[in-house]
Amino acid sequence: MAGIRKLFLSLAVSSLLITGAASPVMATTINVGGLRLHKKVSTMLEVKHQNISRQSRDYTCGAAALSTLLNYYLDDPVSEEEIIHELHKHVPREKAIERGGFTLLDLKNFAQAKGYNVTGYRMDTAFLRQVKQPVLVRINLRNYSHFVIVKGVLADRIFMADPTAGNLSMKIPQFEKIWTNGIGLIVEDPTEDKVAEGKTYALKVDDDDIIISDYKRLRQLIDNGAIRTAIYPSEWK
Repeated sequence: MAGIRKLFLSLAVSSLLITGAASPVMATTINVGGLRLHKKVSTMLEVKHQNISRQSRDYTCGAAALSTLLNYYLDDPVSEEEIIHELHKHVPREKAIERGGFTLLDLKNFAQAKGYNVTGYRMDTAFLRQVKQPVLVRINLRNYSHFVIVKGVLADRIFMADPTAGNLSMKIPQFEKIWTNGIGLIVEDPTEDKVAEGKTYALKVDDDDIIISDYKRLRQLIDNGAIRTAIYPSEWK
């Protein structure tokens, strides 16, 4: 019974995020199995794009991805626009558009100029699971090169911050098919000796990521009444 109660509580919280998709941010109090739960409700769109610098142009996914990493991992408030402006000093806009955007080398040079230690690795998903910090990677979608931040690996899924699509995840085999050459950039603050195991930062995989990854399953539960029963059990007696 304790396990079921815990499941219902988890589903109830998850459903607040989903059913609040068309509503403004607000606070809601519900009773679940005798527990009183006060939960801030965000729209699904807000959850989908939280802690991400969204790209503003067709060719600037790399700049937006790097901005995401700097802002939400290293606490350095560098905007996508600032990165674009600096990169255009070395890569004219026309050239960047012609070649489909900025390169990993461009992004590496920018971060190094900011004083960060930047290392490019050929890696695999086992490394992504072990590294315990976000990694900037390039993927290829239908011959379109795109940059994302890998936030982490949990179970059989890769969790990403995508400057266009938002927070998302996919199964490891799917990701491996689109990951270009298994290359990733590690960006580190030289003033930090080592990534602390317990370090907190906004790009860590959290409960909202889990909710998004299983959105279809949660929608099914809402449709068949399982979550509704968890929140309003008296209605179904």
